[in-house]
This record gives sequence, structure tokens and C-alpha cells, in this order.
Amino acid sequence: MSRWLKTRKRLALVLAHGGFIFLPQAGLVVASMMTVKWASVDLWGKFVYPLIVLNLGAMAISWGHREYVLREFSRQPGKLDQIWQTNVLSRLPLLLIFALIVFLLPGFTLTEKILLLFWAAAGFSHKAFDVFIIYFQRYRLAIAAEMLTFFAMVAGVVLLRNQLDVASLLLIFGASATLKLAFYLPAFRERLRARLVGAFDLGFLRAGLAFFLPGFLGYVQSRTDLYCLAFFLGEKEVGVYQILLTFLAFLQSIASLVLAPFLKNIFRLEAAAMRTLQRKLTLLGLTALIPGTGLVYGILTYVYGLALPGEMFLLGYLYVLPIYFYLANIYRLMNADRQMQVALISLTGAGLNLA
Repeated sequence: MSRWLKTRKRLALVLAHGGFIFLPQAGLVVASMMTVKWASVDLWGKFVYPLIVLNLGAMAISWGHREYVLREFSRQPGKLDQIWQTNVLSRLPLLLIFALIVFLLPGFTLTEKILLLFWAAAGFSHKAFDVFIIYFQRYRLAIAAEMLTFFAMVAGVVLLRNQLDVASLLLIFGASATLKLAFYLPAFRERLRARLVGAFDLGFLRAGLAFFLPGFLGYVQSRTDLYCLAFFLGEKEVGVYQILLTFLAFLQSIASLVLAPFLKNIFRLEAAAMRTLQRKLTLLGLTALIPGTGLVYGILTYVYGLALPGEMFLLGYLYVLPIYFYLANIYRLMNADRQMQVALISLTGAGLNLA
């Protein structure tokens, strides 16, 4: 295969995986835009609270399953069904624990709690298939599902625009996630019909902990400031900051967008090749984030009508940049079974962010 064909194939994979990753975030962005237009920034700020609970819960329930299962698929390609079934069954109790926590949380109505759990359960179910999408590179299927979900979400917001509140937003997102699950079920029916060879395995959770902690602490590190604002400031300020943070998360996602389609191959690279990969990713971040940050400024200023000082966007550039300096090295450490070192780095970063 010529160099050009290899490059084109890799670029196609990156773009396909980009659609898989970015479309769910695009749905959140459009929902925030429509909510601000038809209701208020304050309502979106109020919605941030259940969104924080949902995202933290989803991270905990996932238990690092994507990276861990993909690595196990790469190491044991003859045991895909057993690995996948064991992972899903082992994580199911985490969903039940999350449900109990949600019912004990103050600050939400019973209806909001039920709708939040509806969304969480649908998300747990459809995200279980992500590993098959990435491993078998079934991105056309994933993008079709994301497009369907996106338009369903937009339709839901439009239909309920005159009665938008936290409960209706939770219902819209939960129903959209359920629609995505319904789209995946027939596509993966062979996996669902496979003989049950997996079972709940506490050892699987112990092994997955090393993959969960870096991702979870990394997520907390990137959201510590939002959590603090949600505690100390009003709904309008929280809403504005969450919108900005969502766009910065888009820019951060480009780093994983470039690498994620090739994870099963990256886990097999030698140290020298990993260092070369990291240098290329760093160069990409230094250059691509300049126009990217400018685009975020234009959207927030002229589409949302939010007047934020220019210094915020300079800080946003510096906020996003670090992931381009270390992401490939993170995968290198994971491949060397040094996940706890990654967790320690993330915990240190979270402490610095809080300070």
C-alpha cells in the first residue's frame, strides 16, 4: 500500500472517530444554545447541577472499561465475548450503587432523580458497545446513531421550547440516549445472542481500577473549577462558564480524536515510536489550538452573545494545551501497566487546579 493510501486511510479513520466523539458533544452545545435562546442562561446553569452528577456517575460506572477492554481485546482476540460480558456484568452493580446515591442526594425533585437515572441507565447500556465500534471500526454505524440521536434531541428541545425546565431537559437527553441504544441492539445482535461465557468478576474490577483512576482523576482535574463555581456562584455565572468549558473540551478532544482509532495498535508500539508520536501530537496542539481558540471566541461572542474578556480565551488556550504534551505518554504508561503513576499525575493536577 502506498504512503498516500495509508495516510488517506488513517485520515478517514480519524474523521470517522471524530464524528463518533464530537456529535454527542455537539448535541450538548446545540441544546445549550437553544436553551439560552428560548429560556435563559440561568436555566442552563441550573441544569449544570444534574449534569455534573450524571457525568461523575457515568465516569465511575464506566470504570475505565473502554481502554481496559480494548487492551484485553488486543491481547486476547479469541475471547471477545467473554471479556465483554464479564466487563458489563461486573460494572452493573456500580449502576445500582449510583442509583442509590442519586435518591439520597438533596436538591432534586423525585421526578428529576428518576429522569436522571433513566438517562444514566440508557447511557450505561449503549456505551457498552463502544469497544466493539472502535475495535471493529464500525464508525459508519456509530455516526448514523449519533446523527439520529442529535436530531431527536434537537426535535425534543424545539417541541418543548415553551416549557423548558430541568426535568424536560433530562427527559430529552434520556430519550435520545434510549433511541441510540435501540439503534445499536439489532446491529450487535450476534454479540447479544452469544452464549453466556462471562460472569461478575471482582478481579475484573480490580484490574480495571488502574484504568478508571487516571481517567476519573483527569476528568475531575479538568472540571474542578466548574465544581467550585457551581458551589459558590449563581446559576447564570455557572451556565456561562459551563458553555465555555464545553467548547474547550472540544479542543481537548482533538488530541484523543487523533489517537483513539489506533489504540489497539498504539498499545503495541515500541518506546521510540511512542516518543515520535508524542512529538507530533505536541506540534499539532501548539499550532491547531490557535485558530481553534479563535473560533470559540467567535461562537461565544456572536452566536451566544456572551461578552467575555479576551484574557479568558488566552487562558483557555493554555488550559487546553497540556493534554497535547502528555496524552501519548499516558498510553505508553498504561501499556507498561503503570496506570497508578498516571493516576498520581492526575491527582496532582487536580490539586493544582483547585489551588
